[in-house]
Amino acid sequence: MNKKLTDLFWSFGSSLFISLLVFLIGDVPAFGSMISFFLLAIIGIYVLIRLYRLLGPNKLLCWIMILAFSLRIGFGIFSTYGLPIIGYDQKTQQEGYLFRDAYNRDLQAWKLAGSEEPIWIAFGSEFFSDQYGGLLAISAFIYRYSSPFFHLKILITLLAVIISVIGIPFVWNMPVKHQGVNVLATLIYAFYPDAILFSSSQMREPFLMGLSAILFWLAISKRLSRQKRLIFSIIISLFMLVLSTRTAVFIILFAIIWSFMESQEEKAKKIPFVFLALSGFLILVSIGILSWGWIIEASKWDAILAVQKSGWIKFIFSRIPEILQLPFLSVYGLTQPVLPAALVEPAIAFWKTINIFRSVGWALLAPLLAYSVALIFRLPKIYKHKWVVLIIFVILWLLLSSTRAGGDIWDNPRYRLALLVPIARTAALSFEYGWRRKDHWFIRILLAELIFNLFFLQWYLSRYLNLFGRIDFILMIAIISLLLLGIIVQGIFHEVKINKRAKLKPLETNP
Repeated sequence: MNKKLTDLFWSFGSSLFISLLVFLIGDVPAFGSMISFFLLAIIGIYVLIRLYRLLGPNKLLCWIMILAFSLRIGFGIFSTYGLPIIGYDQKTQQEGYLFRDAYNRDLQAWKLAGSEEPIWIAFGSEFFSDQYGGLLAISAFIYRYSSPFFHLKILITLLAVIISVIGIPFVWNMPVKHQGVNVLATLIYAFYPDAILFSSSQMREPFLMGLSAILFWLAISKRLSRQKRLIFSIIISLFMLVLSTRTAVFIILFAIIWSFMESQEEKAKKIPFVFLALSGFLILVSIGILSWGWIIEASKWDAILAVQKSGWIKFIFSRIPEILQLPFLSVYGLTQPVLPAALVEPAIAFWKTINIFRSVGWALLAPLLAYSVALIFRLPKIYKHKWVVLIIFVILWLLLSSTRAGGDIWDNPRYRLALLVPIARTAALSFEYGWRRKDHWFIRILLAELIFNLFFLQWYLSRYLNLFGRIDFILMIAIISLLLLGIIVQGIFHEVKINKRAKLKPLETNP
């Protein structure tokens, strides 16, 4: 049988199963809405299969895509129709939405779809739920022309799932000589808990994830001509700018820098210092023009919210100078979501499970990103300049996103997803190098995270369960800092000993 017909057959069967599941569980009264859902599912799954054949094919990639799609759409259906039963008694969750942003945007999209107003007014300032208007316009367009008589909100979730999963084969297929890096990066992209969670709702993040994966692939792949790559890159960039202008600028700038560095590395040329300086300058200018004022104002507002919602943050703020309060929140944001807090803080079963999985995901990813800083000094000179800039870019993005730590545990972690592709690639390289070489810094960073989590686990247990006696928070931070300083100092002495005996062999393959 022709492969295209086979792919269409699998798309039809899978879509029919998903549609029947939604029809039965969701009790959808409008048959036309289900036909639209079924057609969107067929098109989406068929595109995914064809991309797999073009950019794979590989059995492992096949199972990654199947499982990633199933987890996303399965959790999306479960949360949409299960939250009113197992969620909190809040309007957002009683309406079947995981996030307030998704709730506000989707209801406005449904209202716009049912009005006589043109779709393009979604980009006007009167729509508070979407400051950019792109996702609001897309949602309203889909509702108006595919489900005008019934608010089938799972339609937008399905689209988010498809776009998110589309990024998987592109991450897998990025040019690399050490395929283990791509395999691990693909696994992180596909199964990072926050990626699954946000891709199961009507949020911008899954769209940015999938589109950015395509853009980064276009930036460094040689499978298409330069002209086609440029045309597709412009189209993808425009879509992202419509969805989230501030975030898209960072992603596009990152892709341009990555593309240049890959081309220089391919020619075995040293990257000019002027380009490195210019890259840094462009990054700072972009932050200054597009985001700095917004970041500062949002951070101040989040700090106020943090003080109002948390007595212990209010207590800490009373103990430290005002100039250190925002930096404290930024560092606090980097630790979010905190695993000990997820394990101990009271919550209903559904959200406790979600919070634990999210925290475990970040607890596994964070040390790999921390080790990437040490990795800069391990890589051969021909790779070093590229990874210095890319790692600094990733770390800078993490720091910027963490300034939203005061709002809630959702804001800053979800901003990380916008750059999940380079984050996953950086983490994959860190694990591949650190684990394979048994680098002592890799072990020390894991030890440092263990110390951090054990101390905070004791602190949360004493706070919520009155176990073991509560240590003063400032004293605990001081003890943790001293222990971490001891690990670093001892590591430096160990490094000196190693260098005296023999230099470490550089990574022999292109990461």
